[in-house]
Amino acid sequence: MKINYYKLIVIAVASLLIAFTYNFISPDGLNFIREETVVKNVTNIDYGDFSEGSEAAAKLSGIEFTTFIELWNDERVRLIDSRDQWDFKEGHIPGAINIPEFSFQPDDPAVTSLDRSKVYIIYCEGDDCDVSKRLAKEFLKLGFTKVYIYLGGFAEWVG
Repeated sequence: MKINYYKLIVIAVASLLIAFTYNFISPDGLNFIREETVVKNVTNIDYGDFSEGSEAAAKLSGIEFTTFIELWNDERVRLIDSRDQWDFKEGHIPGAINIPEFSFQPDDPAVTSLDRSKVYIIYCEGDDCDVSKRLAKEFLKLGFTKVYIYLGGFAEWVG
């Protein structure tokens, strides 16, 4: 059996064109160039109300371990583990709820039932993990204004 390389190349090119087109028009398409997510480190969090369009509400703010420990048991603060449910079941920070970033839906009851007056600290695996940053961006888009990222994440917590 002789391989027709011309047909093979045409099929490969057509497949790539279809894939790129779908990725371009899809609302969940992937970026071909990685965007740097800038997180501003803060040492004090603001419990006050932010107006929805304020500069503070639009920025991603991160907290380090010492600030996280101070806030961990505060009733005004909710922890969100943005890792998948299997990682969450294997271990998580006590008191955290699981809202996996990869399956995030704005109309999910786990999201719609959240009290917007609370402070939310979102974490994932650690420094190199962007999952918590992406989930925090989604929360900001939904109008949550008091959203922080625990930069050390679960790895620092268990370490």
